[in-house]
Amino acid sequence: MKFCSKCGAQIDDAAVVCPNCGCSTQAAPQKKSSLGTVALVFMIITIVAMLLSAIITAVGIPALLEAAGAGDSAEGQMLVITAIIQAVFSIIPLAWTIPMTVSLSRKLKNGVPVTTAFKVCTLIFVNLLSGILLLCMKDN
Repeated sequence: MKFCSKCGAQIDDAAVVCPNCGCSTQAAPQKKSSLGTVALVFMIITIVAMLLSAIITAVGIPALLEAAGAGDSAEGQMLVITAIIQAVFSIIPLAWTIPMTVSLSRKLKNGVPVTTAFKVCTLIFVNLLSGILLLCMKDN
């Protein structure tokens, strides 16, 4: 035997409706949030932009070496070191951006509610627009 989620009356396991209040005993399918989908798209765009930034910086390092005279001068060496640091620091945020994007994708696909903490972390650490959209999304 199970109980009605609305009135608490005891009902048969095979019952589709509660005989006491008439409420459906089957869970309603959750509809997908369009705000969540748009937030996910912005997160994916952020990942692509980060990867492109790192690639463009890494591809530019040989050109910097050539322009700096293969790193002979102190100024040329500093330019190359700065470019390498920039390339590394454009890759580091992917360590949390990619897992958060995958997690959001799974939550949206499976109809799992997105916690407020996740939404705020997205706002602060991943993408401002995605975070705002997630915070505006209705909780199921």
